[in-house]
Amino acid sequence: MNVITTEEMKKVEKEYHNLGYSRTLMMENAGRAVADEIGKRIDPLKDVRIVVLCGTGNNGGDGASAARHLALRGYNVEVFLLGEMDKVRTEEARTMWKALSLMNIRVLEVLRKEDLMKYEEEIENADVIVEAMLGTGVKGEVREPIATAIDVVNRSKGLVIAVDLPSGLNPDTGEIVGKVVRADLTITFHAAKPGLLSNKDVVGELVVKEIGIPIRS
Repeated sequence: MNVITTEEMKKVEKEYHNLGYSRTLMMENAGRAVADEIGKRIDPLKDVRIVVLCGTGNNGGDGASAARHLALRGYNVEVFLLGEMDKVRTEEARTMWKALSLMNIRVLEVLRKEDLMKYEEEIENADVIVEAMLGTGVKGEVREPIATAIDVVNRSKGLVIAVDLPSGLNPDTGEIVGKVVRADLTITFHAAKPGLLSNKDVVGELVVKEIGIPIRS
């Protein structure tokens, strides 16, 4: 299995972005890849409810893209943004959220722990939880409302799928500072990050999906 650090991944993304392969396209491909993998495991004709939990960074953009692709395939999808839409941090992530707004999908902004707890049972009882809250740039302990969201996800009985990495896990070292999502399946992109290979009890099954960037031998 190919392995890449977060710094190496940033360099590769920048290189291909400069060649005209946009970061927006990479994010779009990441979301489609997540939907593809879910489609292999769960029939969209079955009565399943999928909850997607997103942060305001690029990981959340991947989640927004995945939510749209899942809805286009006929899944019952609901999205929680843990933060303010006005504070989505990158242009490509904002593009994914704008595209999602054109769909008939319920999107809820959750700014505080107290707000999240109103939906605790709704999230816990989902058949599938796709979590895209914190990406490779996570540093230090997880803050609210994501900290509480992690607890809710870990109490759920549904299939928990982490996008790129479980939120709260250091992608390079595998270190956990405070709380971390315990995933059944982690779908990462381009190549595995080192921390995913050293913490399998948190990562669950690991699947690497391509997003259009060639793998160098």
